Amino acid sequence: METGDKIRENFMAKVFKTAETMYTESIGQIEEEFIQKESEIARSFAIPLFDGLKRYASLEWEKAVGELKYIYVSFLRTSIIAGSPNYRLDFYDDRNRCSLIECSEEWNFNYIFDFLKHIDNSLKKMFKEQTRVPEYELDNIIFELAEHYRKISDKKIDSVIKYMIENREEHIAFNHTVKIYVGDFLDKVSFVLDCDRL
Repeated sequence: METGDKIRENFMAKVFKTAETMYTESIGQIEEEFIQKESEIARSFAIPLFDGLKRYASLEWEKAVGELKYIYVSFLRTSIIAGSPNYRLDFYDDRNRCSLIECSEEWNFNYIFDFLKHIDNSLKKMFKEQTRVPEYELDNIIFELAEHYRKISDKKIDSVIKYMIENREEHIAFNHTVKIYVGDFLDKVSFVLDCDRL
């Protein structure tokens, strides 16, 4: 007869294997479908981006902020807890992430993180079908998967921004250079590009 520890060990091994298999399959699907969906994703990203630019322009007109110099597209780790991983777009003047007036928008990269939600729902179903291992033991697995998907989404955001700039028929032009970064909120980021229009 299996002990409680052995039951837990066997069950969690099955959960890990299921998560790993589903994640691996999703990576192939993401890469296969991304080019086809890039235009749709770029349109989705443009909504919070241009809403934020309009808000920032109003603040600048009111002289509440200086010229726009930086845009940060930052992953919000706290959004994983809420079950809806997303990004925050922040618009800053030359004080670089220290603007006194906040101007931000949020964006849910559904194309990537819907795969995480699908895995999460499947694993929760496995937990509900047994009673020996509490569901909170799933949390660390989901956080780890979210980090893996986040690394993929950061790279895809880089591609989406460049695609959007190249393919938009109308642009907002700047009389100076705006730097765009992607990464963690108020933490490590990677440079995407300098732009004089969006």
